[in-house]
Amino acid sequence: MSDTAIYAGTPAFSPDGSSIVFRNGRHQIGNLRIVNSLGGASSLLYKPLPEFQAYNPVYSHDGRLAFVKRTRVSTDGNFEYSIEILRENGTEQTVLESGNFVGIGRIDWANTSDNSILFTGKPPNGRESNVYVLNLLHGSTEQLTSHGGSRPAYSSDDTQVVYEKGFGLQVLTVDTGESTRVSRRGTSPDWKN
Repeated sequence: MSDTAIYAGTPAFSPDGSSIVFRNGRHQIGNLRIVNSLGGASSLLYKPLPEFQAYNPVYSHDGRLAFVKRTRVSTDGNFEYSIEILRENGTEQTVLESGNFVGIGRIDWANTSDNSILFTGKPPNGRESNVYVLNLLHGSTEQLTSHGGSRPAYSSDDTQVVYEKGFGLQVLTVDTGESTRVSRRGTSPDWKN
């Protein structure tokens, strides 16, 4: 499908299903490439500077592309993370500064409003990652889980969030903050609309 890619990972369909964007590269390389969903050669969509990596791309319903950017900040292996939105001219817009988290994982756009992004984040003083929501209108973040959580995904109406916790899956009701285990085993959850 993507014959020019070195390593293809974290794929995401465009809103109309005509193309797929994905991370390309291993180790210190992290470009974003795009390929027709019916197949063919991929083309470069975004190439960060050598000290950066781009990964976990995901489209909003209105066609904006968000991704996580990782920056090596020292020779001891420390990184900074940010959430970026790719502009039409190929440059990125930072929507979450890297200093707030020592790790950012999977991200997911809201389905009913293109103004919220779910993400997994690990704060500098935290032992474990939790699920957060980024409000793009206000530039604020809200922590949704407090005892661990990763790989979040919104339900089709954005009233619930499914996420990994331990080796199982939890569903959180956004309005109440109540969380229920729905499976003792499972990884990488997603809602099917």
